Amino acid sequence: MTSLSDLSKLSGYSKATISRALSGNGYVSKETRKIILDLAKELDYTPNAIAQDLSAGTTKKYRSCPPLRQASVFWANIRRNSG
Repeated sequence: MTSLSDLSKLSGYSKATISRALSGNGYVSKETRKIILDLAKELDYTPNAIAQDLSAGTTKKYRSCPPLRQASVFWANIRRNSG
């Protein structure tokens, strides 16, 4: 899996420039953006969702913990219907 750091090392641009080019935020010249996007496509770069969540300070995940009594009924239904 190609990382943002890998793109930075291979392209010679800083991680900040790579990040701006990939996100479309901030200034990056058209030529530089094209070089970076072409390299990212060539290396099959995909953003790391966990790294993005950590950077943003949010996980965008929903957790639910039902009260114990409801959980017991839920798991009993799962067991009954699974076999």
